[in-house]
Amino acid sequence: MKRSTQRIEFTNPPLADTTIMLVEEKDEVQITKILSKIKFVDLSVTGLCFSSELDLYKGQKIIIRAKLFSPTNHIFGEIKWKEQNSHEMTYGLEIISADFNYFQYMNSYENYIQNKNNELLVGGRQ
Repeated sequence: MKRSTQRIEFTNPPLADTTIMLVEEKDEVQITKILSKIKFVDLSVTGLCFSSELDLYKGQKIIIRAKLFSPTNHIFGEIKWKEQNSHEMTYGLEIISADFNYFQYMNSYENYIQNKNNELLVGGRQ
């Protein structure tokens, strides 16, 4: 599923120290914490792409705690796709919920790109 929102794409994806919380919903919710380094490939309001040595499955719900736009951002989402790349996996995460700072920054970026595209369509700034 393609995202309809603008993405911040990284030429050299940053390696981030993160806490990944695996959310398992069986009879009751179980959360397993894993400290891991992941590479953020791209970010948007509705999803993100990252690479990791972790073995996650499609449909798995996770919480990523990382330093992106504030000392700690929390992003809750579901793995929608995965792809094997040499020694790591690349994942597509659909964001279900994120902290205010993440949402505010990404929403501002989305608005900036839309305004920039609109200016190009009407002939630039007057």
